[in-house]
Amino acid sequence: MLDNGDSLSETQTAASRIVLAARMLPQPVAVFEQMSDTSNAAGVAGAALYEPNVEVTVSTGDAFIRALSQAEQNDSRFGLGLVAADASFPVAEAMALGYTDPTVAPNSVYEYRIAFYATDSALAVLARRVQIDTRAALTLPALPVPALEAGAGTALLSWSSRGLDMYYRGYDVERSADGGATWQPRNSEPVLPQESESAPDPTALLYIDTLESAETTYQYRLRGHSIFGVSATGEVAAGKSLPAPLAAKPELTGIARADGGKLTAQWTFPSDLEDQIQGFQVYRSPFSDGPFEAVGALLPASERAFTDGQPRHTNYYLVKAVDLFDREVESISLLGQPEDRTPPVQVSGLSGSVPPLGAVSLQWTANPDDDLYGYRVYRAGRLEAEYVQVSEGTVSENAFSTQIAMNTLAEKAYFRVRAVDFRDNLGALSDPLELALPDVMPPAPPHLASVEPVKDGVKAVWSPSPSEDVTHYEVQRRSLLHPAWIPAATIAASDTLSAWQTTLDTELGGAADWEYRVVATDEAGLTGISPTLRVTLPNPRRAPADRLKAETTIADKKMVVKLSWEYPYDPLLHEFAVYRSDNGGPMRLVRYLELSAFPPVAVVEAGRGYFVWRDTQTEPGNAYQYRVAARFLDGSDSPLSAVASKAF
Repeated sequence: MLDNGDSLSETQTAASRIVLAARMLPQPVAVFEQMSDTSNAAGVAGAALYEPNVEVTVSTGDAFIRALSQAEQNDSRFGLGLVAADASFPVAEAMALGYTDPTVAPNSVYEYRIAFYATDSALAVLARRVQIDTRAALTLPALPVPALEAGAGTALLSWSSRGLDMYYRGYDVERSADGGATWQPRNSEPVLPQESESAPDPTALLYIDTLESAETTYQYRLRGHSIFGVSATGEVAAGKSLPAPLAAKPELTGIARADGGKLTAQWTFPSDLEDQIQGFQVYRSPFSDGPFEAVGALLPASERAFTDGQPRHTNYYLVKAVDLFDREVESISLLGQPEDRTPPVQVSGLSGSVPPLGAVSLQWTANPDDDLYGYRVYRAGRLEAEYVQVSEGTVSENAFSTQIAMNTLAEKAYFRVRAVDFRDNLGALSDPLELALPDVMPPAPPHLASVEPVKDGVKAVWSPSPSEDVTHYEVQRRSLLHPAWIPAATIAASDTLSAWQTTLDTELGGAADWEYRVVATDEAGLTGISPTLRVTLPNPRRAPADRLKAETTIADKKMVVKLSWEYPYDPLLHEFAVYRSDNGGPMRLVRYLELSAFPPVAVVEAGRGYFVWRDTQTEPGNAYQYRVAARFLDGSDSPLSAVASKAF
């Protein structure tokens, strides 16, 4: 396509086409057997090509074999062969899946065509083309410097393959023991990237090497394997083998109490090993299994005791010997406790609330004492009364909840809290907290002594509730016509100083039978209700019939007048009286309509009936006026309704 920088025409390009390999076939099985002596990839490739059944058995810790062990037998033959070809370019060439062209010139572009060797035209069209530009050689990215952690006779190398997977299929680890003059590979097969997404870092690679000498400084570098077998080397990491760990460890012999609440830890350690350590570090924890924190500075190698000037109430101590390479060996831990007669400080910041159901919630400021064991909570019914513990044992948190019975006349509750340390030293009681209890007890009901009719209405005689938190009273009434209670009078509690109260109700409607009661309401909105008393008025004021309407209609082929009206329900309602005036004459009674035979035809709203009556005694050419009155079993009558007129 481009020859030494000169572009070629289509004719020149076609004329330059040559056949590099007329028929490429895999090498015979003997070649793969020979190659497999030094390459596991060759053994896998030969098995994929020639074995009747492909079976991979994991009998080694080799990373390459482990990577292939999950492949199934014949179903994975093709995949196994491609993996083997990717792992080694010489293996790819032996499988007829790789080719090296040594005849290219620099500063040129070549197009290669690869096709199946077959006379079948269907296979021939499966040819693939690729262009190679020799003006820009492939440059592989730099390899990372491996992290080196030297131990006693071992070296752990680690590095990340992040961003390198598309270039390198595996890695070699090389080592030099002579300052970089010579290098030897340490792994027989490439170190492959991990394929487990559950690993802490899927891109991390590890390699462990054996260090033969503690006096030698070893250098390490990586060499990467690309798909074409091209390798590069990375920067060098160096390290020395560490000597064997300390042959002994410190042993704590006891924890002794010293003056001023101090504790002294004592231990033993072989004196002949002092030149192998930097010194001792003492650690302390309130728990036997830690976590432990260092106390004080690193002590000299000759030291065998340490005094803790500020121990806690509970102290588990251990001692670590630190060698010249910062490695530590530790003793077993021992418990030490100082003498303690100092009580915790007084609890402060006590607060709380009592919701309507009586579940008390208390909180307070956490005590700063480092030997605090917990808190105890106390309660009293009066400020100056004796306080009784309400917490079961000791509370570990600076909060507490308890239940108060609400069936009590008490209006307040008092609480105090004290702190307790691990030596059972009791702190002073906190300042008392006063909490108002929610009012869930209704006031005692008032007493309704009597209700009786008087000239202007009804007189109710009653006595107030003995409860002190009543704010006001309501004298309420209802009739059988209206079952809902409505207030007849409202009286403030401050206006009920006398033992007996008299209330006059003059706003009665058209009903004979009434019920009365007295309701006391307290500060919490709770009510106490008196028994109900009934009164019957001798001459009740009855309501007139409402919405009287006169209309013409046809009945038995004759023009008649249809009257309709509404009237509220009353258990004493007996009948209706219908009055009529003819052509402007006087009103006269024309019909009694008893309710037993003349019920309402509908209920238009709560407690109101709709009545209809047809006047068939009418003549054409006349004008009529109508009025209706209700009659009751107690002998009372309602006023006449408004006039309804109709002319023929």
